[in-house]
Amino acid sequence: MHVRVDERVERQFLMHTVSVRVTVNAHGPAAQGRARVLQTGWLRRTGVAAEPERGCDPGFARAVAALVAQPSLADALRPLHLTDCTIVAHDGRWTLAIVPFGGSEVVNRTPSFRRYVRLTGEQAAALSAACLAFETALRGILRG
Repeated sequence: MHVRVDERVERQFLMHTVSVRVTVNAHGPAAQGRARVLQTGWLRRTGVAAEPERGCDPGFARAVAALVAQPSLADALRPLHLTDCTIVAHDGRWTLAIVPFGGSEVVNRTPSFRRYVRLTGEQAAALSAACLAFETALRGILRG
C-alpha cells in the first residue's frame, strides 16, 4: 500500500480554496474504470455508494460494488465530509482518492479573510482506517 497526501488549489472569482487529497494505491483485480464514491443519506450520512462511469469494465463495476459494500470501508468513509472521492483502476493498479472537507482553507480577497476548516481527530482516524480498509478489501477480492 502506498499513501500520498497532496494539496489541491481551486481558483474561483476573488477567492480560492486549498484542500488536501489523500491517495491510496494498492494492487487489485485486473480491470479498467473510474467511479465516484458518494455519501448516502439526506440529513445524516448513512452509508456510501459508487457510481461507475460509462465504459467501465463489468468486472470493475462488480469489484467497486463489493468494495463499498465492505462495512470497514463504508464505516471509515461515513464520518468524513467528502468533497470528492474516486476509485480508479488500471491494469491491476487501484487508486482511492479522498478529498475531505476538513483540512481545507478558504481564502477570500474582498473582503480579505482566511478560514481554516479543521480536520478533527475522528476524521483523521477515519482517513487512516479508510486507507487500510481499501487495501484489505482489495486483497480479499483478489483471494476470491
